[in-house]
Amino acid sequence: MSVQLERSGLNVESATLDESLLADWAQELFKSSIKLANDVLVHMITIANILLSASLAFLEKIGVSKTLQAPIFILLLSVIIISVIGILPLQAHIDIHDPDTLRQFRNKILKKKRLTLMTNTFLLVGSFLCAIIGIFAR
Repeated sequence: MSVQLERSGLNVESATLDESLLADWAQELFKSSIKLANDVLVHMITIANILLSASLAFLEKIGVSKTLQAPIFILLLSVIIISVIGILPLQAHIDIHDPDTLRQFRNKILKKKRLTLMTNTFLLVGSFLCAIIGIFAR
């Protein structure tokens, strides 16, 4: 529970130890979430590059038709491009003294990271499905 302090006629609430620990934890969680999302996007670039290279080398040799090879290549290239876009920092002019503006900017960053991660997940699954269909359709 917070303690009320009176200073020069103003009511000021000081945070309890639990409240300040939770606030610090929330800030650290946000920072680690951004770092984790960026790390996952970097790994998606690596995975998509490996899959694209393997697809170029082996899909034709195992008999996957050209009509299914093209979507696989396009989907994997899209993963790479979207990952790079997701890693790029958001730029905006914000007032650092306005907590609401900072909160909105933080939410915007997280929303961008989530969107790029989900989009890449669907694109990777789509490329796997095209490859599986191509392998079994030959």
